[in-house]
Amino acid sequence: MFALSLAQRVLSRRVRAVRRQVRSIEGRVVYADGTMEDIGRAWALAADERALLLLACAMPGLSIAALLTRV
Repeated sequence: MFALSLAQRVLSRRVRAVRRQVRSIEGRVVYADGTMEDIGRAWALAADERALLLLACAMPGLSIAALLTRV
């Protein structure tokens, strides 16, 4: 459980910093196949926010599983 808490803390710290301290994020990603994608604030936050959501969804399931192993 400590590792999950640590992962959540690391992800939250980065997301919080971008939300509170970053005015703008601008640029373009050029992929190996030559396609390009404009990036911005939403792009920078998307993966970390998705990971936080998945952690939040996984925690009740892990708690229930831990409880059932003790019953």
